Amino acid sequence: MQRAGEQQLAEVTEEELTALVVGDTGVTWFRGRLAGRFKGEEFVAQVCYTRTWIRTPAGWRLLAAHVSPAV
Repeated sequence: MQRAGEQQLAEVTEEELTALVVGDTGVTWFRGRLAGRFKGEEFVAQVCYTRTWIRTPAGWRLLAAHVSPAV
């Protein structure tokens, strides 16, 4: 959705960020506040992101991602 231009972020406020790296694999956990526009509508959301990364010869690449509302 970010690449398609359906979502434009005006604010990303990090409240917590944790990272774990084992060998060539990493996982990051982000909790924070997002604000912007999605499909033309304004939004504000508290979210949690989990991302899994792999290290390649070109650098770190995103392998998988998940986002959910923060509770």
